[in-house]
This record gives sequence, structure tokens and C-alpha cells, in this order.
Amino acid sequence: MFTNLPTKKIGFAVLLSLVLVMAGMLLASSYLHVGPAHDSLRANGIYAGIIGLSAFVSAFIYGKDFKSFAFKRAKNRYLSQALMVAVLICWVPYGLNLLAETTIISGNIAINPALVVIGLPLTLTFAALQEMMWRGFLLSNFLKLYGFRKTSLYIGLISAVCQYPLIIHTRFMYSDTPLWFSLPMFTILMVSLSFVITYFRILSKSITPGIVIQGLCMYVFHVVIAPTETARHDGSVFFLHDTGVFYILSAVVAAVVCNHLFYKSTVHQRIAHKRNKQALTKEEMPAAESFNLEILSYQTSALAPNIAASESGNAD
Repeated sequence: MFTNLPTKKIGFAVLLSLVLVMAGMLLASSYLHVGPAHDSLRANGIYAGIIGLSAFVSAFIYGKDFKSFAFKRAKNRYLSQALMVAVLICWVPYGLNLLAETTIISGNIAINPALVVIGLPLTLTFAALQEMMWRGFLLSNFLKLYGFRKTSLYIGLISAVCQYPLIIHTRFMYSDTPLWFSLPMFTILMVSLSFVITYFRILSKSITPGIVIQGLCMYVFHVVIAPTETARHDGSVFFLHDTGVFYILSAVVAAVVCNHLFYKSTVHQRIAHKRNKQALTKEEMPAAESFNLEILSYQTSALAPNIAASESGNAD
């Protein structure tokens, strides 16, 4: 399975992340409680720290490949587009819930200066730590093997599975919905967001748009929406949180749009061309060189009579 360097890097990084996340959640669950927003942020902080650490360790072991993080400022147009996408993914379904009367506002949506000054930078930091792994180290290696769709799908699935211990063991996230609903919906959410963030990552050549999207979504969902949104009736629980029906639909629509825009551009052609040039691995090079030598030997032997005749003619 792990026959070349990119797959070895991916396998090591994913395995390390899963092991550390499971160990971290076992320790964290002893003092985290179900429900409070601050515990939600603390658990996300622990998880993000573990993922960021896994990215650093993986990059260090495999040639100190820190450039793969793509941690540089993107152009303003990509950052502004990422901000707009995050706002739409969060607030459009929130409004649809209110219009459909599936949820009600249980409290006042007030801006707490402390949560803005401290909470927003924290969530952006959590997002940066995760993006260094997902759209940094992993994406750089996945693109050497696959195209946009498979890369987005695989990274989305990996990021979802790595958060399963967070959801299953602590139950501080989505505690009011059954696991048979929250886990599949969360997986769809992460895969959809992966398409969106991967699109911006490739076009901008930076993880900062992804940090904006993930950080703002995390902040709005956990700090603003979750404390104020309440189910109107029993069935409405499936419309709450970022795994609610309307939230998932908005993420899926965003993913479909980004997929369409990507293949409408010429970026995917350049990526495919680059990947084809790198198709010959170190193991394949000796065989290719041997094949080229055989061709050269054949061409030389075929031309030998003509060369000999030409030389004899010159001698005459």
C-alpha cells in the first residue's frame, strides 16, 4: 500500500493524528462537561493543538518539509471571497431555520466584547493549526497522487474521522442528537467544506483563506448560533447546530459551486500535467533508463551498416 513517499507521509500523518486525538480526548473528557460553550472551545483547542503537533512532527520527520504548510498571506480577493463564503454557510441556514419555524431564538444575540477580542483570535488559531495538516501537509502530498475531487474527498473524510473521538467519547458536541444522525451529517459537512477550502487553497497557494472559512464558521457556530438557537419541537433537533439539515445543504451547495468553478478554470490542467511529470517514481526510473538504453542500442545497431558503408565510400 505505502509504496512511494507521498503515501508514506500521508499514512504516517493520519495514523499519528488518530492515536494522539484518541489519547487526548480520553484525558480531556475527565474535566470537560457536556453543553457549555467554553468547554466546546476548550475541546476544540485541544483537538486543534494535537492536529497541529501531528503536522509539525510529520513534516519534521520527512525532510523538515515545513514549506508544505503553505502558511503565507493570500491575495485580498481570496480572503474577501473566503469571508463571504463563511458568512453565507453560517447565516443563510440560520435564517432558513427561522423562516421554516424549525428553530427559535432562545436568547438575545448580543456581542460580548471578550468573546470577540479573545474568542475570535483563538478560533482562528485553532483553524490555522488544523489547516497546516489538512490543506497543508496532507494536500501537498495528495495532489502528487490525485486530482482535485479525490484530494478534497479523502482529506474531508480523514478530518471527519479524526474528530469522531471528540464527538463519540466526550459527547459535548451534538449531545442532543443521536450518533446515527450526527456522525453521517458531520462527515458530509467536513467533506463539503473540504471541497470549498481546497478550492481556495489551490487557487491562492495559501492556507489562509481556509483559516478564515474554518475559523469564522467555528466561532459563529459555537459562540453565536449554538447558545441562541433552540428547537421549536422534537423533530427540530435535526435542524440544530452545524450538522442541521439546512446547514449541511448550504455546505453541499458551496462544495458543488467550488467544484464547478475549479474545473471551469485552467488550474486543474496544470496540476494534472505536473502530476503526470512526477509519475515516474524512483523505483520506476531504473527500468525507464534501461528501456531508453535498449532503444539507443537498437538505433545504433540499425545505423551501423549505413555508417560502415559511408566510411568505406569516403575511403575510396
